[in-house]
Amino acid sequence: MDSSGKIGRKASSHSVWAAKKQIEEAITLVEAQRADPKHQKKLAQVKVHREAK
Repeated sequence: MDSSGKIGRKASSHSVWAAKKQIEEAITLVEAQRADPKHQKKLAQVKVHREAK
């Protein structure tokens, strides 16, 4: 798929339709998960694993 959103001759849309409240709640949840020390440790482990390849 190129930057115009076309796949071959078909156009596709990446639009997400959701209530603003749901989007805000999801953003808050993701931010809380990323702030968790467990998440930071997991990211560090993944980085080490990638570098070992």
